[in-house]
Amino acid sequence: MKVVVPQPKQVKFDNYADDVREVTMKVDQSISLAGTPDASADKFRMYYESNTGVLGWIDSKTGVINGNSGTMSPGNVTVYARVFEIDDHHYFAPGRGLYREMIVKVEPYWVETITLPQTMTLAPGATATLSPVFTSDVDGKQPTNTSVTWTTSNSSIVSINATTGEMTAHAEGTVHITATTASGAAANSAVKTATCVVTVKTPVAPINVGDFYYSDGTWSTELNNSKTVIGVVIAAVNATASDNHLAADYPRCTNGLVLSLEEYTSKMIADRGWGRSDCTNWWDQNGYTTYGNTSQPVGYSNTKAHEAVNAAAIQSYGYTVDWTLFNSSSPFATHKSRVETPSSASSWYVPSYAEMKLIKQEIDSINSAIARVSGGDQVSADLYWCSSHRDFAGGWYNSFSMNSNGWSSTTQNYNTSLPFRVVLAF
Repeated sequence: MKVVVPQPKQVKFDNYADDVREVTMKVDQSISLAGTPDASADKFRMYYESNTGVLGWIDSKTGVINGNSGTMSPGNVTVYARVFEIDDHHYFAPGRGLYREMIVKVEPYWVETITLPQTMTLAPGATATLSPVFTSDVDGKQPTNTSVTWTTSNSSIVSINATTGEMTAHAEGTVHITATTASGAAANSAVKTATCVVTVKTPVAPINVGDFYYSDGTWSTELNNSKTVIGVVIAAVNATASDNHLAADYPRCTNGLVLSLEEYTSKMIADRGWGRSDCTNWWDQNGYTTYGNTSQPVGYSNTKAHEAVNAAAIQSYGYTVDWTLFNSSSPFATHKSRVETPSSASSWYVPSYAEMKLIKQEIDSINSAIARVSGGDQVSADLYWCSSHRDFAGGWYNSFSMNSNGWSSTTQNYNTSLPFRVVLAF
């Protein structure tokens, strides 16, 4: 008697409902598409293949797609779960036989974000390569495609290899370097970008008290006789931090202060009398408020204050206010026209109380350097004019005493001539 074997009529995927026709997986994940025919298990078994090759995607016996194999790449794959009759070693039905298919969408790890350092500084001629940092749509995973295209906003300042991201700095200035993800690296064909602001500037040489400062804006510890010395470094301080007018006019002069080689003598005020309050009131009303500051370097603001009040020609007690040391015919004005400052430095100005203290603090090193420059005048007097003003106490145009490292105990009047120095910021 012939045994009739029940024939399968449909295939079910064990892990998916009948109405599921599509599944999504990442490139390194594993899923099972194992199926079961509605017939005797000892007569029939399942056979699995895909439209991209049997073993490249799926185990033909188990229906497992193993992402750990490293053979998968993003794309859509159709998987066929076929019924196979064991005894006759052929598909149950003619042609392709009884089967169930599932579309498998293999996704990459998408680029979620790309970031670069916000800023970078290079010296002219230097090379460097930026390294972007990525996050993906799955925490803890790197995006599948991390290739980027690099661009620069100005190739004459910084050029960049579009593929490798290697930059070459050519000239001083600032550019925007942008990294753009490859097409299809982010979900929904979005493009992700990141930008780094790259500044190219010549490195600042170490600054030491007593360094020689030259007309070209450079400085050195050893005297360079091929250059023109215009002063000696007295401090490596950023005077723009305390001097608001210096910061407004010369914001890049943050490296230090330089003392001129020359010493001059002048009266502070003209041979006439006028009221202190008329002058200070005008200063306060016009934004010159540092004249009484003795703790910070504010000589540039103080010098501008004296020049401005002279130019305003304000009246006091029947006289025109005239600060002789700061007028257009003074030795100070002559020095400014004779000794030009480099473009990287401020104009010359009369040091404040705090700047005179910096000179006093380093007097030996400063004088030692000045002595090496032909025609240089060492700082050798006791009393010097400064651009700061003391509170009214028998006089208000007091001088700075190098011997006592502070205000002179003697009040000078309008007939007094004293030496003074000039400085610049760089």
